[in-house]
Amino acid sequence: MSSNVHHLYLFFDTPLQLRRVQLICQYLARQSWEQAERWIHELDPALDRSALWDDDWANASALGHPQHLELGFDTRTTAGMPWRLLETLFQHGLQAAVLHVFYDQVGESERYHFDAGQWVSHHAWLSRYPERQVLVDTNGEVYPQPGQEEGADGTALTNPAQPMTITRLRERDQERDRQAQESVQALLDTMASLRKSGVSPVQGIVGLFMLRAGFRGLCEAVAFTVIAALAFRGKGLWLWLALGLVLAVVLPLYRMAGARREFAGQGGGDAAS
Repeated sequence: MSSNVHHLYLFFDTPLQLRRVQLICQYLARQSWEQAERWIHELDPALDRSALWDDDWANASALGHPQHLELGFDTRTTAGMPWRLLETLFQHGLQAAVLHVFYDQVGESERYHFDAGQWVSHHAWLSRYPERQVLVDTNGEVYPQPGQEEGADGTALTNPAQPMTITRLRERDQERDRQAQESVQALLDTMASLRKSGVSPVQGIVGLFMLRAGFRGLCEAVAFTVIAALAFRGKGLWLWLALGLVLAVVLPLYRMAGARREFAGQGGGDAAS
């Protein structure tokens, strides 16, 4: 079964904070919930275990080093990123972090870099902590050499356009997940309605694609008319309006016919005819 393999490199403000979180993570990795919760309470009496851990994570490990903590776990391919874990740790002494994710289903990896509670570029992170590069890239294969676009192992270095707080990153991904779920639910509801009305779901989907294509054609006709009228400074305005009216009829029909041909060419013609 495919999974997403997460590996976190965690750097703390003080050795005491490092050791305390290391102990918590080691108990969590071993599923020693009672001991873990006791030390979580020592860290912050108001902190809940779910803020640091998802019980569905598998193959967990926590390895302490003099300067940092390595935390690993596997998640389902549909699971989200561990932003809440990082957000909580940044509120309790975490200074900087690197998240490396291997997507087993597609055989690809990517990295995120964090500093002072913000998602930052790998350039900014390595510039601030050059001595830590060897700790997060022991074989020297992740980061590109001068003149190269990517490292030897092909890991994608995911960088923000500008620094973004981990809280904003979490909220952004939650909003995307919510919109995706709503889109799927809307599609399921539409298909259910089509079945109740006796319309084939395939025909309904074809109809939706054709409506979208028709709307696109209408927008193109309006855009052409406006641009032409502005370009000629209103000269022959009635001519352009008449031409725009014709296009407003012809272009949607043309786009809708094209959409139907495209769908039929992909194997949907028999079911939709």
